[in-house]
Amino acid sequence: MISPARACLVFFLAGGVAIRDLRADDPVDTAVSELPPLSVSAAPVEDEEAVRLDTIADELRAVPGVEIRSQGLASGQTDLQIRGSSFSGAGLAVGGLALRNPQTEHFNAELPVSSQLFAQPAVLTGLAQAAVTDGHLVGTVGYDFLPIERHGVFAAGLGENSRDWQSFLVQTPLVRTPQRIEPGLSVFGSRENAGSTDGYPDNFLDRWNGGAHLQLRTADSQTDLIAATGWKRFGARGFYGAPANLPSQEELQDRLVLGSSRWGQPDENFMRLTGAWRQLVDRYQLDRTRPGLYENLHRSTELAANLDGAERLLNALRLRWRLEAAEETLHSRYEGTLPSTGLGDHRRARAGLALLPEWSVGDLRLTLGGRVQAFSDDRPAWLPVAGVVWELAPGQTLYADYTETVRQPSFTELNYDSPGSLGNQGLERQHDRAFELGWRGRHGDHWTWRLAAFRGESENAVDWIKTSAASRWLAVNLERVTTTGLECASEYRPCSDLELDFSYAALHKRGGEGVYASRYVLDYPEQCVSFGGRWRPTAFCELRLLQGIRFQAANPVREGGRVAYPASAEVRFTLARQRDVTLALSCENLWGDNFETFPGQPVAGRRVAASLQMTW
Repeated sequence: MISPARACLVFFLAGGVAIRDLRADDPVDTAVSELPPLSVSAAPVEDEEAVRLDTIADELRAVPGVEIRSQGLASGQTDLQIRGSSFSGAGLAVGGLALRNPQTEHFNAELPVSSQLFAQPAVLTGLAQAAVTDGHLVGTVGYDFLPIERHGVFAAGLGENSRDWQSFLVQTPLVRTPQRIEPGLSVFGSRENAGSTDGYPDNFLDRWNGGAHLQLRTADSQTDLIAATGWKRFGARGFYGAPANLPSQEELQDRLVLGSSRWGQPDENFMRLTGAWRQLVDRYQLDRTRPGLYENLHRSTELAANLDGAERLLNALRLRWRLEAAEETLHSRYEGTLPSTGLGDHRRARAGLALLPEWSVGDLRLTLGGRVQAFSDDRPAWLPVAGVVWELAPGQTLYADYTETVRQPSFTELNYDSPGSLGNQGLERQHDRAFELGWRGRHGDHWTWRLAAFRGESENAVDWIKTSAASRWLAVNLERVTTTGLECASEYRPCSDLELDFSYAALHKRGGEGVYASRYVLDYPEQCVSFGGRWRPTAFCELRLLQGIRFQAANPVREGGRVAYPASAEVRFTLARQRDVTLALSCENLWGDNFETFPGQPVAGRRVAASLQMTW
């Protein structure tokens, strides 16, 4: 018998095919909403990647408004954090479709694809998130595909601790002259190896990924189909709060098939259909020298679809709408034969509908609507959405919005049982209410700024806590956590050879009384400040610097203090006679800071690397 989620997916696909002849006068844009996201990256992806790898997690380090918390290297195991959220409160979306891992959101910050396939990511919160995607609890990093052009890039690098990496991307149109339908093809791949990734010398990393991307473009539509796979194995001593005296290891295999089609003009009538199948096989060994001590092998699968669009009903009324459905399954096993004693076997589904009418009155745009989400194993959720956007002056925008989101606990939070952590089958779903007030502005072509104040209230926030120094990490519902914060960022570009960036964020959380130590929700940066710059003194040399200061909330499990001084430096040389070849020298953790990103987990010291990149 077909499940409700599968029936919804089939309905969406059939509906998309039936109405795919929707027409618009102008080509589709890569943005899908004119609502103001909190922040976007300041430079094209290809300009940022001379030294960094082309992985999603590694690219996100340079995106304002996103905090990357890595255990080891970013391409190993990385948690995504937006506005002090737990790793489970933020994630990725491609073509408006939020991608999740039902086993554990510890891998929400990665995809087995090249980041160079996508336009600059947008950090979506509040109304901007509700309009574009069903999203994640606090915020979403949204990606859309770039048009394929004839292009190629190869990069390779060497670093300390036996680290080396290589990556490539080749793109080509499949027709020589302009046609009504213009097909294009991308092929990509990368690999990386490191002997040590953090303060433990045996926490190694070995990984690779690869895939292909097919694109069809017309004057008013774009269709993308991507198939990719990735594999990695890494030392996980001390990860996730496990005992640091055991040489843990984790292996992850990630398979993704995703298709997305868009028709129409984003600021008028448009429609978009995105569907994905993703499977992750996760094998964790508490002691890789003694696998029988504690070992889990889990296979999680998500089948999801999103159909959204907008229709101009009246001159002053435009309706944004979205249908969504997903089915999640989890199987626990050893070597594909015997059942695991870990998380068990589970299946659940969800579906949703969003209606967001927008009224335009002069320079004001009002939104008053909501979303409803239904779950196969829980009661429905009714989520109101309201907002106002005021074009104060050319280049000046004020906005305010109120949104609600919900999140079901992951299967790990519900069922995990290990020597270091214990799940809780009695966990309630988390319900967040958020109010945001912001101002975005631009002065000429040289100076832009963003300012946002927000307040969020979480009921039944899921966190991993310790009740005493000797206890395991326990998954619990924190009855009520209130977050109040302020974010601001500014970019100044006085000329093409000089860029200056500044950002500041302040957060304060109340709740969690009686908790001895928190690993995620209550372990957050109270204040962060960052200064960055890029200076090109000559046509062939470029210098990049980044300096931050971070004040972390108090945590008795963290050693070495609460203040961090993250800093990096990079110098790039473009060969005078071959301008498509770039050499780079970089240094991460410039001052050798020993701040523990995760409480109790030592970090790597200063790391120096050299790389070469060729483009054609």
